[in-house]
Amino acid sequence: MVAYVVPKGTPPSVDELLRAVQEQLPPYMVPSAFVLLDSLPVTPNRKIDRAALPAPDGARPALAKEYVEPQTPTEQLLAEIWQRLLSVDRVGVDDDFFALGGHSLLAVQMLALVERECDVDLPLTVVFQTPTVRGLATSVAEHLLLHEVNEDIEALLAEAEAVGESRP
Repeated sequence: MVAYVVPKGTPPSVDELLRAVQEQLPPYMVPSAFVLLDSLPVTPNRKIDRAALPAPDGARPALAKEYVEPQTPTEQLLAEIWQRLLSVDRVGVDDDFFALGGHSLLAVQMLALVERECDVDLPLTVVFQTPTVRGLATSVAEHLLLHEVNEDIEALLAEAEAVGESRP
């Protein structure tokens, strides 16, 4: 869903628009993109000309946080996944998934791609708790480390069991 905004005075930032809309609307009605216009296009009958409304351009919205380039391979992979899913030209490590136009259905799709690419099964709550590339990359690393530790523990237990069985 796209929101077309004709601001009076200084245009608000995308973050300000998103916060205001989130306070007023249920989550499923929150727009995934905002397009700022000088005026709404109208038909000769003075009705809004919906066909003349421009499509979102796919550029990263002007967020309150500065763009910070992904550094690690995991951050780069996650940023690429977000770019494809959210149809934006670039994603920074501190960009909020929902401020870029994400919603719960896209979050599910994103986690399915993360699972396929990183072999990590993250719960959906992770996206809501840490909705940035940096936060999600940290969660991926933590889950991979936990998986590795669990495998080591299982191997040690199996080894200890084998030693215990070999004793008379």
